[in-house]
Amino acid sequence: MQTCQTIWIDAPFKFAVASCACLPPPRRMRGFTLIELLVVVAIIAILASLLLPALSHAKAQSKRTACLNQHKQMGLGSQMYADDDSKGALAGVLGWGDDDLNWLFPQYVPHLEVFVCPSTENFIRNRPRELNTGGDRHIFSACTATRR
Repeated sequence: MQTCQTIWIDAPFKFAVASCACLPPPRRMRGFTLIELLVVVAIIAILASLLLPALSHAKAQSKRTACLNQHKQMGLGSQMYADDDSKGALAGVLGWGDDDLNWLFPQYVPHLEVFVCPSTENFIRNRPRELNTGGDRHIFSACTATRR
């Protein structure tokens, strides 16, 4: 067991200094322990789980706002068409049941993106569709069809 020795130094003022024998050895600088890293990762995961629902809500709200703006653009295009039409018709279609809006492009609504809903998920299917006919599943393909 080490004992500490106090040394009194007489200088312009009196103070005590402990001898080096009782000081702990200097600590080596080490990296983080595994527990510390796991705690940091767990905190980041918790914060991310709190943030993601807010981000998805903001994304859905932005899609709603974009959709509303696109409907407004189509409505303004229809109003401009009605102002230009001699009969004052609000739509350039043959009947009320027709929902074709191609007559708005490009004179009244110059951008095609207005006609596509922002929530539309366009994808290309690269495999043949499966048809369910009479309980039997058949893959529809012209290359595999054989004659009997």
